Amino acid sequence: MTRRIVGASLLGLGSWLAVAQVWAMAGPQGEGQGQASPWNMLFIFALFMVAMYFFMIRPEQRRRKEKEEMLRSVSVGDKIVTTGGIYGIVRQVKEDTVRLQIDDHVRIELAKSAIANVVERGGEQSGAATT
Repeated sequence: MTRRIVGASLLGLGSWLAVAQVWAMAGPQGEGQGQASPWNMLFIFALFMVAMYFFMIRPEQRRRKEKEEMLRSVSVGDKIVTTGGIYGIVRQVKEDTVRLQIDDHVRIELAKSAIANVVERGGEQSGAATT
């Protein structure tokens, strides 16, 4: 859904830039038709770069920061889902890996980067929230 919104925004931006380019090429009365000023083209390019920043780069930076914060906050007792779709409970947290219990006698160790989402906070946090 996000890609659709970004695509629609960029499509609208593209048509706006086309209008701006035609406006820049027209210039004031008395100038030659079809010759765009280098300053006008530079201005249009700068507007395009600003739009790219706000529609593509900034949201990606925010998502990356949220994921890093989520990975830093993973603690023992949290129920998580991995990028492969495995649900389990965190039993041990190391610097770059976590040990995950997926059944009574089945534990696996995986990289923290393989955690897709924290489904439920465990330990003291969820105990305080449920009472």
